[in-house]
Amino acid sequence: MTTGGRDLDLFGRAPTKTSDWSHRRGEPRWFALWWTVFVLSSAMIALASAGGPFGGSFESYQPALRLLMLGLGCGVALLWPATRLSQEPPEGGLSGVLSSVLMDLIVVQVPVQAVLLPLVVLARWPLGVVLTLGLHALAWGVLVGAILSAALARIRWRGKPDGDHAWVWMLVFFAMVLAAPMGEIVILGAGATGRSLDQPSLVEWWWLMSPATGGLEITRPRPWAGAELALVHEHVVAAAIVLGAGLLAWTGLTIGARVARGRGRA
Repeated sequence: MTTGGRDLDLFGRAPTKTSDWSHRRGEPRWFALWWTVFVLSSAMIALASAGGPFGGSFESYQPALRLLMLGLGCGVALLWPATRLSQEPPEGGLSGVLSSVLMDLIVVQVPVQAVLLPLVVLARWPLGVVLTLGLHALAWGVLVGAILSAALARIRWRGKPDGDHAWVWMLVFFAMVLAAPMGEIVILGAGATGRSLDQPSLVEWWWLMSPATGGLEITRPRPWAGAELALVHEHVVAAAIVLGAGLLAWTGLTIGARVARGRGRA
């Protein structure tokens, strides 16, 4: 981002060896490369820790793969926005921002979905559970993309004024990840619902309200259903609600871009 003629990163630092941060902007190719490496490396580490593909029992895969779900969720909701907010916002007004973020969304989702689908065979997870995980990842990716688009457009239009720094927007993404799980801990800890932390419910709605912990809830063992993992209707509903909110936000931003373009501002 440029402020007062200086090119600054997410933390307000100027480059020391170059005149600007343009060497970080070989996009979207470099972003696609490091994101794919991140996703595939995370998956390989998870499988290796459980004994490798086809090498472990069903139970041996569960802890490592549930942590993989947590890592992918944090990657979509935190690493992606942090990367883009540390760079110069795309040019071309809101239309340019939306086009750039849409390309990012495709780059983010393809490796994630490519890692999730083989779990039907590698981890012997039910197809319905894996498809729900894919819908969960897509839904939160769409919503994160919409918020990121709004953030980049505002930073571009307002020239990064006081109180509108990139780190302020990162707090929004951190809140998206942490607010619901922390809220459950506080509420249950206070005994407001009559249920303690060691008494899980059939569906942990609080977990589903976070891109990070939603995958943990979807893959939570459910022995009462006659299987370690089972497709739960509420999981699909929660992902559909998030997806709907994201699509609604994208629709509003798209309309705003057309209005701005009609006024000669984009």
